[in-house]
Amino acid sequence: MEYYFKLAFTAILFGCLAVQCWEDIRRHLLYDEVSMLLAVTGFLRSFIFHNVHDSLAGAGLCFLVLSFFSLYKGGGMGLGDLLLGTSMGFWLGPEMSGVMLVIAFVAAAVFCSILLIFTSFDERGIAFAPFLTVAMLSVYYYGGKIMELYGRIF
Repeated sequence: MEYYFKLAFTAILFGCLAVQCWEDIRRHLLYDEVSMLLAVTGFLRSFIFHNVHDSLAGAGLCFLVLSFFSLYKGGGMGLGDLLLGTSMGFWLGPEMSGVMLVIAFVAAAVFCSILLIFTSFDERGIAFAPFLTVAMLSVYYYGGKIMELYGRIF
């Protein structure tokens, strides 16, 4: 029975992330309903399998960091990115949420640097949901190995 719950949660995770990535790339639009479904299933998953406090702490950390960047840049990052990142925090907990945010911001910075060399931005900017998604899935599946590698390097 536990296997089927995990399978259902994983299917919802991939479905929500796919929809958000596609719409952000295509129309620079993130659906609040999809992010809320991701948040609710992440919290429910933590309630069933893990520690609820870690889930709340991860969401809180993502909310604070993304709120800072959203307010600091004055609209560079939208509320959809904030909600999506916060909902991912429910899935990862505080430690892995921090790793996810670092990976997402570094990947976006590298991408934007390369993009600036070869072309210019359009007035809409870039979609941040794909960077959050790739970082989230990397940490979700390989978070322990990423932390181990980081410990060896530093």
